[in-house]
Amino acid sequence: MPLDEHKNSDSQDQSASVRAVLGEYPIEVGTAGELAKLMAQLPADTPLRVAEHVQVDPRLDAGREEDATVAAVTAYTSTESHGVKLGAYVVPRGRPVPPVTVAWRPYERVIEAMWNGDAVGMLDGCRALVDDVAGWLARNDVTLLELADDDPDLQDQLEREANWLTAARDRLGLLQARFVALQECKDEQSR
Repeated sequence: MPLDEHKNSDSQDQSASVRAVLGEYPIEVGTAGELAKLMAQLPADTPLRVAEHVQVDPRLDAGREEDATVAAVTAYTSTESHGVKLGAYVVPRGRPVPPVTVAWRPYERVIEAMWNGDAVGMLDGCRALVDDVAGWLARNDVTLLELADDDPDLQDQLEREANWLTAARDRLGLLQARFVALQECKDEQSR
């Protein structure tokens, strides 16, 4: 068997071994013992990665639900290898990690959506990011308040910029709605 075919076969075997143990969805672990028991079921040479950012249940209503940060293990596949990824997930307290999660921080959500070809998710992340910046400028940030305390013109400019960004966020929402409608239309056509 040529070397490339042998590597490909080994990679597929490794992927199958990992998926046989972990399945397709994140497995929550709460103790070192639970993690050790899970890892003991995998081949010793299984690659291990740590997630680059925290994931969140997209259905979480952060303003109304109490959340919990939990650890979970998932299988990953990349062009180079297959293995195990350890990650942190923010979920509503008492609920499991759902099969579909998104990056928690808006900037990371934008990047993740871009990598996944998800225009709606990208615009959602952009809206959240612009909303955060507007909030910081709208006198919600103590650092800016302290610096602009004796300068009414600077305070007014902060307010104007925050209002402009809020309007931009709203326009991004309209654009996002158009992409949702377009995606629904394409989904309907493919049925």
